[in-house]
Amino acid sequence: MNKLDPASINPPSPDGFQHALADEIHDMLEVLATQERYLDLRLPDGRTVRSRVLFVDVAARQFTLEGCENESDNQAVLASAQSELSTVLDDVSVTLALGAAKRCVFAGATAFAVPLPTMLSQVQRRRDYRAETLDYNYTFEAPLPDGTALVLDIADLSASGVGLRSRTPGTTALAVGAVLPRGILSFGSLARLEVSVRVVRYQLVNTADDVVHHYGCEFVAFDQAALLA
Repeated sequence: MNKLDPASINPPSPDGFQHALADEIHDMLEVLATQERYLDLRLPDGRTVRSRVLFVDVAARQFTLEGCENESDNQAVLASAQSELSTVLDDVSVTLALGAAKRCVFAGATAFAVPLPTMLSQVQRRRDYRAETLDYNYTFEAPLPDGTALVLDIADLSASGVGLRSRTPGTTALAVGAVLPRGILSFGSLARLEVSVRVVRYQLVNTADDVVHHYGCEFVAFDQAALLA
């Protein structure tokens, strides 16, 4: 996903929304469609319904949102001249300002055709700069109480924590608040570092290929970390 370039975005309006480049909005929606992630769709009447991005049609300048199981919720969406679609991407809370939706059918089910948005709001949640590391195949390994070893991919890294993910089928989800002591951050041929981490966030993402477990972890007593040979 291309990062939103702050230099390419106008100053925020009084309600916190900014104009964004069409390509940036398109890339963001494509990521959400690929991840099949459930999103919060907030309506003017105060209710929030869950939906997913199903398809992005750049030529028609619209995208398709999954319909609701409850028909009254569908009617509420259709009756709304505007709404807000929100999620968290890379620890940035993102909200897209949407226009009026029209009912359509996608894969035989009720859906909504919505004009591509031009306005968004972003709030950075992480206090430290984070580097994405998935392309380097770095790993985190830690012993579990049952004696087995848990091996996760390092998705990103910052001064205060690490983002981990697992695509292993049948992997048991780690509970938020769980502490993994004596974990090993392995950076290939560069270095190996022993640390303890605490799980502060968990998200399960269903993709077309598999199930991905995402963990946001903070370092515990990082000043006691040991650089291994």
